[in-house]
Amino acid sequence: GVVKFDPITNKREYINLEIDSIGEYCLNVTKFIVDDGGLIWFTCSSGYLYKLDIENKTIENIDFENSDDDNIRKSFVTSILQRTDGVLYFTVSGEKHGLYTYNTDENIIEPDYFNSQLINDKFYPCLRNVSDVIEDESGNLWISNNYKGFFKYSSDKSISFYTDYILENNQKEYFGGTGVKCMYLSKSGILWLGTNGYGLSSINDFNFFFKTLSQNQFSNNFTTKSVRSIIEDDNNIWVGGYKGLVRVEKSTNKITPHLFGASIYELKQHPFNNDFLFIGTEGGGLQLYDKFKDKEIKKFPPITSNFQLDGTNIYTISSLNDTILWVGRNIGLEKFNSLTYEFEYVNIKGNIQFKNENYFSVLSSFVDDNKESWFGTVRNGLWYYNEKEDALEKKDIIVDEGLAPNRINSISKDSKGNYFLCTDIGLFHSSDFDSSFVKISTNNGLPNNYIYACIEDELGNYWLSSNKGITNWRITDSSFVTYNAVNGLQGDEFNTGAYFKSKEDVIYFGGVNGLTYFKPKYLNNYNKEYQFVLVKILENNKEVKVNEIAPGNYMLTMDVNSDNINIEIALLSYLGSKKNEYQYKILNSNSEWQELGSSNNIIIDKPNYGKQTIHIRARVDGKDWNNKQISVEIYKPPHFWQRWIFWVIIGLLVALLVMLAVKYRLRKIHKEKQKLEQIVDERTRELLRINNDLQDSNKTKDKLFSIIAHDLRNPLNSLLGFASLLHTENSNFSKNEVQSFIEVIYNSSKNLNNLLDNLLGWSRLQMKKINPSFRNISLNEIIETNLLFMEGNIDEKSINILDKCENNLNVFADFDMISLVVRNLLSNAIKFTNNEGIIELSSSRSDDYLILTIKDNGVGMDEQTKENILVEGKNFTKTGTNKEAGTGLGLQLCFDFVKANKGKILIESELGKGSSFSIHLLAERT
Repeated sequence: GVVKFDPITNKREYINLEIDSIGEYCLNVTKFIVDDGGLIWFTCSSGYLYKLDIENKTIENIDFENSDDDNIRKSFVTSILQRTDGVLYFTVSGEKHGLYTYNTDENIIEPDYFNSQLINDKFYPCLRNVSDVIEDESGNLWISNNYKGFFKYSSDKSISFYTDYILENNQKEYFGGTGVKCMYLSKSGILWLGTNGYGLSSINDFNFFFKTLSQNQFSNNFTTKSVRSIIEDDNNIWVGGYKGLVRVEKSTNKITPHLFGASIYELKQHPFNNDFLFIGTEGGGLQLYDKFKDKEIKKFPPITSNFQLDGTNIYTISSLNDTILWVGRNIGLEKFNSLTYEFEYVNIKGNIQFKNENYFSVLSSFVDDNKESWFGTVRNGLWYYNEKEDALEKKDIIVDEGLAPNRINSISKDSKGNYFLCTDIGLFHSSDFDSSFVKISTNNGLPNNYIYACIEDELGNYWLSSNKGITNWRITDSSFVTYNAVNGLQGDEFNTGAYFKSKEDVIYFGGVNGLTYFKPKYLNNYNKEYQFVLVKILENNKEVKVNEIAPGNYMLTMDVNSDNINIEIALLSYLGSKKNEYQYKILNSNSEWQELGSSNNIIIDKPNYGKQTIHIRARVDGKDWNNKQISVEIYKPPHFWQRWIFWVIIGLLVALLVMLAVKYRLRKIHKEKQKLEQIVDERTRELLRINNDLQDSNKTKDKLFSIIAHDLRNPLNSLLGFASLLHTENSNFSKNEVQSFIEVIYNSSKNLNNLLDNLLGWSRLQMKKINPSFRNISLNEIIETNLLFMEGNIDEKSINILDKCENNLNVFADFDMISLVVRNLLSNAIKFTNNEGIIELSSSRSDDYLILTIKDNGVGMDEQTKENILVEGKNFTKTGTNKEAGTGLGLQLCFDFVKANKGKILIESELGKGSSFSIHLLAERT
């Protein structure tokens, strides 16, 4: 039932519906209102409608007109409305359906005029399923249905139908879905729609100010299908097109069809008689028609051009003066005298010949204030009438860029003196026909380049018809707003010549589906402000709390580790979010507005530390930017490495590192300098050594040559001398003499061999090409070999050899070098020992060394001689006791060889008593 609730006292009161008198169906109340008189009107799920008087405690069932009980149960009241004028309206679905009103006199509800306008196949499903009715501030009714779209029922009884709203063909953005179940109009003017399966939608910027008349929509009398021409008289609007002529009364919108079946392209009021119309047709030429008698007065025969083609298609009619009309046909232009009804074909200057009629069809005409006549053609651009030569002359169109147009659909002039050419490639405008024309196209914001007409409204803006709707061009800021079928137009495609502006500043455009008309002042509310709000801010994809320090001004302190921020805003215009535009600018970085388009998110990756202020603004597409902007001040604390103290420390560290690097570099340079100096010193010393070596080598060379020249020559001479005697005079000598010669030759050969061995070893030593080959060797073997080698010299001087060396006397040394050392020391001992002297060989050990001592009792040496022997590089020689010669190489070679074998030689000598040479060598290795 019904419960009365007082929100102040929080009390509830059950309203007794007297169940016994109205039946059980009223337990389920579906709709109710309280009217101005305090009566409660309610309906139940059973379909019954009741009026409840609480004060008098009466309840009454309200019947339908001509209803019976069966009809009531098959019809359901879906909504109830009391209009501001007190009239009660009901929407009813089912057997009885549509919009109903309450007849107070008969106490019944009866169908409204609205229903009679929708009795056709197209709107029957909508009418049968009406769901809700509301009233707007202007007194218009809005009626929804569960089938499709909703209706606007104006106070003047005109009806507009709005289907499912889709922002663009490729975008699924509905407010109607498959039907609207309920509606609510808020105080702020937002129309809220509860849809059937598509949720809640709302509209606050939808222009419901367009009115459309079309064939079979709300009136069967509008017979014209594709509108081609529109004119007015004092009381009527006349519309011509395919399938005839239609008259629409301005005061009542009553529609009356005329000339059904005619194809009308152009309408022109007769200059002298307001009852007559000149009608230009397609295929029927020019006709004179009496408007109020609905009668054709005269039909003018078509003219024939030079091509023998009939000019039956008339596209444009305009007035040159009070008598003469310009008539543009498919075969050219002609003058028509409205008094004498005579035609005169207008020739083309230069007698230009065209292929056929399609190459010179006059499509549009315009006569300016100076009575200059201009004509647009289908394929040949712009022409003007040369009055002096009485001929048409081609006018070249100067354009800033691109091609000049060939097809000119209409020519017009605004209140500022600007000329407009509507063409198939865009809109062209200029201050003068002789000046350059500026082109406006889709590149500038038009929805389509095929422009049919351009009309200036009372506000100084322009309205353009095209193949994609009607566009409002605001010349002050060059913005464009386009309306199409979803805004209530007859369709998206309009027609050539189908445009008109009435005395009441109503603009009419005709298209392929009918006539659309409107008052621009109701569509130019560009300054309407919509609520612009900050929805939320995401930091690292998590919503954060923002402080609002003033209306529209916000402050956010970010986390130091946040990498991104996402600011979501919204302009609460519900026409479609994709028609809202947004811009932002960051004051800290630049002052240019950045385009967001229809995106309502500002995403900043890796925001800079510190403070930055972001200003955001919004608008509905084609309108001014909202005065209210949103300002968001963002503060991101710097990381430690972003603070100034960090960079001071870094600067000091860098300075210290630079200083250390410089110091290190200087130290390195100093060390390199020292190293270089050391290298230079070493190289200098090396050069000095090499120089000394070269000098020594030269001395050695000289000495070697001296030895070869002197010391080798004597033994060789001896050998050659005795060998020669034996060779030449062998028979003259006795056997003993021959034996002595042979002995001399033998001794000379031995001495020569010994000398060569010493020379070879000495030279190799000087050239540093001799290296000892260490191994365990037997000194006993070396001593025995060399004593045997020296046996002749020993016997010659009868020297007694005492070998006191121990057996197995082994050392770790080079065999050849030590053998040469022992041989030279034995040779010297024999050389400087007197006849029948004694040479003693003995051995001993000291630590890791074995000592071989060769001692003689010969002439000995004084201290000076010993010193000379020990001086390295100084060659010292002396003859033996029997005048034996020497090279001076022997002892020097001995010292060097023993030293190379990691040993040493010690000398003990006393003049007149003999000498002792002790050789210290490494003991054998195990």
